[in-house]
Amino acid sequence: MTVLGTPCAGGTQGFISPDLNPTTPGVTVQGAGVIKSGYDVQMAGNGVAGPNDMSGTVTNVDYTATAVPQQIGTTGQRGFNTNASGTIFVDPAGGLAGTTPLQ
Repeated sequence: MTVLGTPCAGGTQGFISPDLNPTTPGVTVQGAGVIKSGYDVQMAGNGVAGPNDMSGTVTNVDYTATAVPQQIGTTGQRGFNTNASGTIFVDPAGGLAGTTPLQ
């Protein structure tokens, strides 16, 4: 998420909102991700390495992103996950491995 929050050379804005960038002051870091609105939001590159981005950082051809409640039933009920295919899946029990597409 830090890489996506870093602007390309000559740019001023990253590819994700500053409130999801672990290096933004005031953002609560949790593991490799951040806490946003009561959810633990994580993202990791998967698969084969892709070409370097505009800043020279190695990319991945796939990723996994998850958002799960910090406290099921209090900060949220459902868990969410997605990957490079773009489909968002939901787990009604709050886990990170949902298999039902979000509708």
